[in-house]
Amino acid sequence: MKKVFFSFLVPLIILIAPKSIEAQELLKPTQMTVEKNVEIRKGALSTYPLVKMLIKGQQVTVIDEFTNSLGEKWYRVDLGNILGWGKADYFSSYTTDLTGKLAITAENLVNVRRGASTAYEITEKLSKYQIVKVIDKFINNEGELWYRVEVNGKIGWVLGVYLLEAMDTSFPDQPVFKIVQVQSVDVRKGAATSYSVVASLKKNQQVKVIDIFKNSKGEIWYRIDLGVLKGWVPESTFIAVPQKTVQRDNAIIRRGASTDYQIVAYLKVNQKVCIIDKFINKNGETWYRIDSGNVIGWTPGSTFEPLYQKTVQINNAPVRRGASADYAIVANLAFNQKVNIIDEYINKKGEKWYRINLGNIIGWTPSSTFETLYQKTVQKSNAPVRRGASADYAIVANLAFNQKVNIIDEYINKKGEKWYRVDLGNIIGWTHESTFSANIKTVQVSSAYVRRGASYDYETITKVTKNQNVNIIDSFINKNEDLWYRVAFENFIGWVPNSIFEPVTQKTVQINKAVVRRGASAQYEIVASVVFNQKVDVIDEFINSKGETWYRVDLGNIIGWTHESTFIPIIETIKEVQANTAFVRRGASKEYTSVAKVIKNQRVKIIDAFTNNEGELWYRIEIGKIKGWVPQSIFLPKPAFTKGPVIIVTKNAVIRAGASTSYNIIERDIPYNSTVQAIDEFINTSTAQRWVKIITPSGKTGWIQEYEVAENFSEVSYIYGLKKGILRRSADENAERIRTLKGGEKLILLDEVSDWYLVEDPEGYRGWLIRNKTAQKIIKELSNPSLLKDTSGETLVWQKSMNFDLNYAILPHNQLKIYGNISAVSLPDFQIKGIKSIEYSTSEKAITISFESNYTFLTRNDENILTVKAISKGIKGKKIIIDAGHGGHDTGAVGPSGLREKDVNLSIAKLLKTELEKAGAIVLLTRDNDYFLELSERTDIANNSSFDAFISIHCDSYKSTSRGTTTFYNNRVNYNGPKSIQLAQAVQKNLVNSIGTFSRGVQEQEFYVNRMNELPSILIEVAFISNPTEEALLKTQNFQQKAAKGIADGIKEYFNAF
Repeated sequence: MKKVFFSFLVPLIILIAPKSIEAQELLKPTQMTVEKNVEIRKGALSTYPLVKMLIKGQQVTVIDEFTNSLGEKWYRVDLGNILGWGKADYFSSYTTDLTGKLAITAENLVNVRRGASTAYEITEKLSKYQIVKVIDKFINNEGELWYRVEVNGKIGWVLGVYLLEAMDTSFPDQPVFKIVQVQSVDVRKGAATSYSVVASLKKNQQVKVIDIFKNSKGEIWYRIDLGVLKGWVPESTFIAVPQKTVQRDNAIIRRGASTDYQIVAYLKVNQKVCIIDKFINKNGETWYRIDSGNVIGWTPGSTFEPLYQKTVQINNAPVRRGASADYAIVANLAFNQKVNIIDEYINKKGEKWYRINLGNIIGWTPSSTFETLYQKTVQKSNAPVRRGASADYAIVANLAFNQKVNIIDEYINKKGEKWYRVDLGNIIGWTHESTFSANIKTVQVSSAYVRRGASYDYETITKVTKNQNVNIIDSFINKNEDLWYRVAFENFIGWVPNSIFEPVTQKTVQINKAVVRRGASAQYEIVASVVFNQKVDVIDEFINSKGETWYRVDLGNIIGWTHESTFIPIIETIKEVQANTAFVRRGASKEYTSVAKVIKNQRVKIIDAFTNNEGELWYRIEIGKIKGWVPQSIFLPKPAFTKGPVIIVTKNAVIRAGASTSYNIIERDIPYNSTVQAIDEFINTSTAQRWVKIITPSGKTGWIQEYEVAENFSEVSYIYGLKKGILRRSADENAERIRTLKGGEKLILLDEVSDWYLVEDPEGYRGWLIRNKTAQKIIKELSNPSLLKDTSGETLVWQKSMNFDLNYAILPHNQLKIYGNISAVSLPDFQIKGIKSIEYSTSEKAITISFESNYTFLTRNDENILTVKAISKGIKGKKIIIDAGHGGHDTGAVGPSGLREKDVNLSIAKLLKTELEKAGAIVLLTRDNDYFLELSERTDIANNSSFDAFISIHCDSYKSTSRGTTTFYNNRVNYNGPKSIQLAQAVQKNLVNSIGTFSRGVQEQEFYVNRMNELPSILIEVAFISNPTEEALLKTQNFQQKAAKGIADGIKEYFNAF
């Protein structure tokens, strides 16, 4: 028995004298080694022009040989992009090629990749001494030798230095384990099927391999150790076998991969077979070697493809056992269902029938299944279909707006009503003629939004204006008891309130400012505001559960509700405070400083009213010589004090012997979040403070200030401290400092005096903080500016206080404006090359950056940082990612003649790469060969890079008459939307000028590669592959080259602009 072993020594390079290769040896390409420096010429004579010089030791592919008139033998060599001739004496047949051989891995954790470069994704890792079959090799641009290998039923690329050739010696001492990939397999006494069976293995069983052997038939067998016995199994035991499903009945299996070979068996439609090999014969036909269970042979690729597809045009179309209505029904088809046609037949009645494959069922359906009938379009939503031609009959179905139905009869009943009989596929019934008639209403208000649903909560999709006619197709009363109509007009369908069709009255606003809300209660969201003396259209009124009167108003662009007080003139009146205590402020917002305090049951004079930007109604009051503002809420009735449990919400709570800070403390450090019992309350009129009497968990009874307790944490008031704010012992700038705040800290608001707040921080420190070092909301801050330098430009980097959204606008005069309610910005104190100035506007909360005239920019808004890079104009040195759409199993669209979109995309992408690199750009292809990438993999390449732009190449497809070129971008989600628009406009213009197609313009879309991209990015649909004329153009090298040139010119224009 001849054993196969694995050499663990790198083969020594030895010199072998050049040997002549016989003609019959060169019937196929041969790998050879350059023995000494050789000149490669255009022809097989030294008089031909020199095309390249090859260096000693270089490996090349020899594809032909020729003996010239001087008797010299020359070899033709394929250098990839160059073919040429060199003297045979300069070449040696010596090679270390492993192609077609067994090899093993020389190291542990050897990477298997998608392509022959370390830039490709890792698909698998191999352990040391793992056996692989070498099926191809490739020397990449870096000069690295890579082998294409098959292992565990998968194919990938491994760097040549990690593989060693199988030689004649013993199997390695280290144990090798493999997993069984087939359902079951026999273990035999020897390495051939003629040996007796000694055991069997099951799928996923792990076994120890101790030897390997190639028998006289060339089959590879493994010897395995099962512990109790040893035996042999074939190589296929450890190879996962892919399967395909037969799509054609009586498909043929032949002895070889051509119709010239003898038929050995037939296949049934839907039969699953194991694929064990693939071959493209000399006719260019793809054949598969298959194992059908009882036969192994070859079948053409068409075996696994349906003849073609058809779309069902009627509902519930029957599928029968045979090609006649006499046969039993075995299935039914739905309208618009696509089915695979596997045969056609005209029966003895002259009827044409199609044989179809539904996956689990095969049967026959008549040609009428795919033919359209006389149809009408439904103009109402939920229109009823009845058993007979009258409303007295039972409803058997309902129709949707815009649904197309087949009309099979019409009838005028005894009431004179016209009814249509309709065939819905599974149901036949009658519907009134009004089902197909529009119900028109005229808009009465100046303008109104059409929404996606029957409520103001839904997003708007368009607008209607006064006197516009719309078709009413449905109605609905929502949870607010509002009547809404579903309307259809032009290309829109949506919902509008009933009120837009009703005549309106007007009222005049009588207070300084009032809010308009979504519903008739102060609990609803604010949607707008109105001002003193403004006239508004009143379209409804409502008394809510609290007895409040609210008016529904139409403001033109919005409809909402406002309280009746909006239209009642303010006159001086006296109100009694209902809140326990309340601050009187300089203005109508908590943002203003306090000027006084009022307590429960205090009577105050009202002299004005105002609704602020937060929608809160405030009253201006007069208390003696003091005038100030208080919220409306302090005059609303409050529930009486009730005894019961409350929570300690601060970390330094104490109780005292009485309701004043002058009393002794009787217990300290009451646990945070602990429950205490409230048993009484008291308002200290001298200090305007409310105190609560409690019993602590320790059993002590005493008085605590109201801000230390609450029924739940939602009642607690918070503010945010600004950076470098100082907590002090008292409300005085000269008071002792407790600590300095970091900025953005959430603080419990306990009390306030004039411009000072008493607060407690998260760690329990308590002190006074001046108002100008606080904010009511979370802060958006850009801080710690720094500078990064590289060969392509200088980058300004800001640290972000949190992950918040930003936007930018490109202004005239080389200016960039970054905005998004930025609360604070630390401006750099250093120069950035290409940037003239940086300014921050506190009123706009935005940054404006001015650039030198010969510079443009690239900006990124990442989670923790914002970057702005100044880059010189021009294409040279710019880094561009080109994405060839689709690839691998994803062919994209396929043209009428079979042209595949993925192939065109890749060809144009490669030509574009060449064009851009000639201009000095740095280019990266997301794929440079025919393999598949997920959309997320494509955007990951962009988002993890420092590149400047992303271009995705596609071909469009719709109808055979569709034509033209479109460039898409995304501005709604992509932070770099403004730059993407510029890029799209420049490329669209230059591309159309270059290839002469119809321009479909620049359009915004939600394509993943644009939407999820952080770079300026576009997606180009070069032309319609579904249009035979444009498909013919897309096939040609000339058109593809023009497309690449046009796109490149657009990219150049983009980088030359600001």
